[in-house]
Order: sequence, then structure tokens, then C-alpha cells
Amino acid sequence: DDDDDDDDDDEGLSSAARDLISGLLTSEVAARLGSVNGADDVKAHAFFQSLSFDRVLASVTSGGGDEAAPMFIPAPDDAEDTSYFDAVGRRRIRRRAARETWSSGQAHPGGGLSGLGERR
Repeated sequence: DDDDDDDDDDEGLSSAARDLISGLLTSEVAARLGSVNGADDVKAHAFFQSLSFDRVLASVTSGGGDEAAPMFIPAPDDAEDTSYFDAVGRRRIRRRAARETWSSGQAHPGGGLSGLGERR
């Protein structure tokens, strides 16, 4: 049954994540999340409740130190390299990112960017 498949696709997503995705993918433009106040509507969504966008911006624009460093920066072989989009490429990315994270001592127990989600 196709309805069962739809439910399986949402497994693991919070209700806030589902609502955010639904709001962004609404086909009626006037009802779409962000159509009234732009990015402010999106940033005010419950999904981003624990994220301080001001803190993220400050981290990125000031050089931010380790907590602003991306966990992974792709390095394609050439302009047509699609290895990052196939299963083998995804496994290779995860292994490389894990090695780099652990070897640099920057691992965060929560698996995210430490401190970025905290409000001041």
C-alpha cells in the first residue's frame, strides 16, 4: 500500500522536521513557509528553536575557531565526479570524516557542532 510507504519515509523525523519540510514544499506559493516574511519565517520555525542564528553567523564571520569548521569538505576528482552521490561515495565520506574528526580530537559526544545550538 502506498500510504504505508509514505509513513516509512517519515520514520525518524520529528514532527517539527516534518512540518518544516511540508511548509517549504507547499505548492501554493502564498501558503508556503517563508512567503510572508522570507527567511525570518523559516528561522522562527519550531525545528530551529534551539539554534541561535546570530551565534552561527558570528562563528562563521569571525573565523569561529573549531566549532564553526565543517565536518566534511568534499574534494571531487573533477567537475564530473559524482562519487559523493552514490552508496560507495557516501560510505567513503563517512569513514573519512570519522577518521578526520577523531584524529583531530574535535569529536563532540552529541555528534554535532558543539555550542552552536545554545542560545545566549
